Amino acid sequence: MYFPFDGWGEPGSNDSGLGRKHVREQIEGTLERLGTDYLDLYYIHRWDEATPVEETLATLHDLVREGKVNYIGASTIAAWQLTKALWKADANGWQAFDVTQPLFHAGYHDDVRDYLDVCADQDLAVRPYSPLAGGFLTGKYERVEGDPYTVEAPDGSRAALSDRFDDFYVSARGWEVLDEIRAVADELDATNAQVALRWLVEHDEFTCVPIVGARTVDQLDENVGAVDLSLSDDQFDRILDARYDEDGTRWGHGE
Repeated sequence: MYFPFDGWGEPGSNDSGLGRKHVREQIEGTLERLGTDYLDLYYIHRWDEATPVEETLATLHDLVREGKVNYIGASTIAAWQLTKALWKADANGWQAFDVTQPLFHAGYHDDVRDYLDVCADQDLAVRPYSPLAGGFLTGKYERVEGDPYTVEAPDGSRAALSDRFDDFYVSARGWEVLDEIRAVADELDATNAQVALRWLVEHDEFTCVPIVGARTVDQLDENVGAVDLSLSDDQFDRILDARYDEDGTRWGHGE
């Protein structure tokens, strides 16, 4: 699995983005560094406004045809961009994306509804990053009284190290969802992280395989434990519905 990020090499028109020359150079360099002949999965990372999508898709198609890549994926693009790329691939007979990688977790679900609808309709696998909202949904952070958009962060935690944590992961909606995740975890004798991950896996509209970011063996063991859980329909819906107040208005999310 590899992402052709911007910024590799010296600055120049062909040394970043998703143009043919840069993608080709990056895949060859990656294969050489890994000592392999092919990649199972090759992602594009973000949308390249400077390169026609047809050029990118044709290049990716050639890599699949040549056996250097088995499947292609798209990370961090908008629903309309994903739709456009799928349509262009279909119209030209090119290899289409097989998997997507959006920001998606229980407290953030509604913000990517259109994106997930495309994935469900086109039978694309979803591999969400930050499925635990940067650790927020594990319950290790405490809310600051009167401010649903700020947490008390332990030293060395992601929230303490990143100024963007509050903007991306902390919200009134998140606290409500976390409270319901805690309740379900108590019912199942499981951890908050396991319930949050299992909630993602149990979406039946599309195949969902969250990307975990464990930093220790204990965290990895805990996350893998989500495989052995099963949420009832009621438990799944309670977490889903926790995003709304009693009037049916979705709780806010910090921007």
